[in-house]
Amino acid sequence: MGRHEQRPQDPLHPRPPRPHPCQDQDHRCPVLILQSDQHAITKFNHDVFVPELKALGIDTTLKVYPGEEHGFYWGNGKDLAKILQATRDADGFFQRHMKTTPDPIDTKHIKATKIPDKR
Repeated sequence: MGRHEQRPQDPLHPRPPRPHPCQDQDHRCPVLILQSDQHAITKFNHDVFVPELKALGIDTTLKVYPGEEHGFYWGNGKDLAKILQATRDADGFFQRHMKTTPDPIDTKHIKATKIPDKR
């Protein structure tokens, strides 16, 4: 049984159904979708999923990176500038929505890589 499926009611101990998390006004969170335009899920996200989230009043951001394949931002991308842009888009989203300040990364764990700045 999935997380959000309703369990059968016990006739001796009825309980009210729980709302789906997207319908729970107290526990909504913004949604960020970063995707390529070369994957089957792209059309579904654009035509169905994002409009449904927005209809529920959920702050939803969809960013599409033309010419890239699925998972491009995990190192499979063709264009380093688009990977960098996806990282910047995610950072901007988190900066707008996160209430906490992240701990700085220890620079001894970072490998220097020259990345072109194409803003």
